[in-house]
Amino acid sequence: MRKGLTNGQKASLHIVANELGMIQWGDDAIYRDFLFSVCGKRSSTHMDQRDYTEVKNEMIKRGGVFKTYHKSARRSGMHTKKPKAREKLLSKIGAILADMGLPWSYADSIADQMYGDKSNDRVAKKHVRMLDYTQTHAVMVALIKHQRKKG
Repeated sequence: MRKGLTNGQKASLHIVANELGMIQWGDDAIYRDFLFSVCGKRSSTHMDQRDYTEVKNEMIKRGGVFKTYHKSARRSGMHTKKPKAREKLLSKIGAILADMGLPWSYADSIADQMYGDKSNDRVAKKHVRMLDYTQTHAVMVALIKHQRKKG
């Protein structure tokens, strides 16, 4: 029996389908028709690894981009719900990190360098998740400068 898709693979298909405009306003009929035309199945839950490869290759031909994300998001606390006020900033930070191939711990170390408690011997580690809006914005600016510097 063939192995089904992982939750990450299913999510990546939905993300790219959304970016390609196949899923609009919660209606995924175009996406399901696309899946059926490529692999003969209307749901990613019924697909196997070969079907996933075929669908992924077809999406790439149509301009879809499959991004890889670091598993460090969980350790950094980035798997929890984002505060509304900083949601766009954290999304931008995540995009910059993904673009440069860096883990969330990189942004955490920048936050620690900028805002860590250095008044006593024990340094309190700061995560990006713990910063306020202004501090989060400063970390984002630092990452943008680093990204431009690296090209």
